[in-house]
Amino acid sequence: MENRSYILYLMLLLIFLSLALIILLANQNQNIAQLLNQQKPLKAGEKAFTFAVTSITGEIINIEGKRTLLFFFSRDCPGCTKFIPKLEQHIQEKHLEKKYLVGISVDSENATKKLIAEQDFSFPIIVDHNFQIARKYHIHFVPSLVLISDVGTIDYFQHPEEKVVDAFDKILSIIKTAN
Repeated sequence: MENRSYILYLMLLLIFLSLALIILLANQNQNIAQLLNQQKPLKAGEKAFTFAVTSITGEIINIEGKRTLLFFFSRDCPGCTKFIPKLEQHIQEKHLEKKYLVGISVDSENATKKLIAEQDFSFPIIVDHNFQIARKYHIHFVPSLVLISDVGTIDYFQHPEEKVVDAFDKILSIIKTAN
């Protein structure tokens, strides 16, 4: 009888701790969503946040002083996974150089590695731990595109109501004009 009481006590404790963890995680996600929703979209000409980070393959990615297209994505986003082949096609057709493209995953490292295993990426991918880069760029949704000029300003920022394909066409036009 004493063993049953002990097991019941442990089960109740486990349930309580699980509920506490769920509430804690829900509050953290709500805080992140509130923070992201308070930010206004960036505009062309504004100073861009520059960074140097390590890609998922160990390559150092430094965007300072380089024209860079940032592609924010998630493995669970159907629009993102459909858009990746379009990016790759433009790289293959030489409309976009892979050295100018950085994929930024808002997923965990494990989820990002799974996506990399499922899709071919010829451009570097970084994992945005705790949405640090997404917050700096006021990213509210994925897929999202941000084009940074070689002088460190925003050349183009995809607005929430704009389709990623339309934004990408505008970005290609800007890149062609600049070259």
